[in-house]
Amino acid sequence: MSKLEQLKEKAKGLEAKDPKRAVEIWLDALNNQDDTNPDLSIYNRIGDLYIKLRDPAQAADYYDQAVDKYAELGFHNNAIAMCNKVLRNAPARQTTYLKLAKLYAAKGFIAEAKQNFVEYAERMQKVGKIDHAFAALKEFTDISPESANLREMLSEHLKMYGTDPGKRAAAAGGRATPPTTAPPKPPPRPDGGEDVSKSGKRKTSSLVFLDLDEPRQPKGAKAPAAAAAPAPPLPAPPNSG
Repeated sequence: MSKLEQLKEKAKGLEAKDPKRAVEIWLDALNNQDDTNPDLSIYNRIGDLYIKLRDPAQAADYYDQAVDKYAELGFHNNAIAMCNKVLRNAPARQTTYLKLAKLYAAKGFIAEAKQNFVEYAERMQKVGKIDHAFAALKEFTDISPESANLREMLSEHLKMYGTDPGKRAAAAGGRATPPTTAPPKPPPRPDGGEDVSKSGKRKTSSLVFLDLDEPRQPKGAKAPAAAAAPAPPLPAPPNSG
């Protein structure tokens, strides 16, 4: 039996009666195992022992190490299980929600990925670190097979927090709205006349005058002809008598 196997057997025998000593033996086993084929269940065992020792923060540390190790090797289900154990014992660890989001995205579970990313983004927003959420969005969508759809969907959620990714991108690019310029002044009149836009006077030719007392004539109609002069009276007939 190899030294590593001996350490494992010894640690297992101590878990029930002396968990503190068992932790020490398991840590020794971690340092003696081959990195090319590690036994990642040791991290879980150490975490469980710290729960027995009423030290959930330390337990979460080892569960979190197991998350990273399992994820590196592609064991997504194991990594997700370890994430859940981290959150049960250290619910304030925001990065665990991001890890869960990435793991679910890698498995193609978009709804679960979205749920955990939004949770992470909300927590970042509450502590004033919304930029972390945007950075994670870029990294997150790059590994998702539905990245284009997911990017749009998550961007909508980020807008809910008062920050528009499009506006931030525009600001980063240094694009600014050009200032509004006043309309150009009209050229001076060649005849030296006064500019009506300044004086308030207007040329009569620029106005359309309407006769409000008479109905308007149809366009193209001729004006009515002047009344003819009365005809001269006829001469009296000659007197026959």
